[in-house]
Amino acid sequence: MKQTKGSFLTPTLAAMAVFLSAGIFTPGATAASVTYSITFTSTQGPAADTGTFSYDAGAAPGGQFSAFLVSWNGISFDLTSSANSPDGACGASSAAAFALLSHSECAHPVTPYSWTPVSPYPEWFAGRGSANGFPDFFSFDNQSANQDLTTFGDVHYPSSGTSQRAQGTFTIADTSAPEPKSLVLLLAGATLLVAGKRRSRHADDPTLIRRS
Repeated sequence: MKQTKGSFLTPTLAAMAVFLSAGIFTPGATAASVTYSITFTSTQGPAADTGTFSYDAGAAPGGQFSAFLVSWNGISFDLTSSANSPDGACGASSAAAFALLSHSECAHPVTPYSWTPVSPYPEWFAGRGSANGFPDFFSFDNQSANQDLTTFGDVHYPSSGTSQRAQGTFTIADTSAPEPKSLVLLLAGATLLVAGKRRSRHADDPTLIRRS
């Protein structure tokens, strides 16, 4: 019996169904919450050791950040609450805090303020207090020529030791791994596509056509 090109449709359609199940062709089909790591560079004092947070753009305002943790100079800071409700002219929204972290400009229409961050902003700031009553703190700040656009941080009372200050710049990177289920579906879809292409080549090659 002669094999036709139409026989290629079955594995191809099956592969497309698998890819759709994995979310490849579905707009915005990513994990609801994305985990990020923060890399810190110091321009003064010791840089922060580690920084991570999760952000869910689809969550309700005020709850988009979770597990926002930074370690600086042996001190652990939890910035989750403040990132979900930052201060500044860009508004008290977690979207404004994420814009700061991703180095996006504050698109605020009000004048006469300058809404473009001043270099080298955005920055991080940290400090250890002393006996004079200053706390330990860690914060992120996005500043224009006129005022703070967005700022948030964590403060610890009382101070943990000798006074110290530090600051610098930072970048964030998506560290979320694909879900195991999605990986399995992707591999299954790729296998079906390969099988379909092989069958198509056999159908096009007259030397491989089998007759009954």
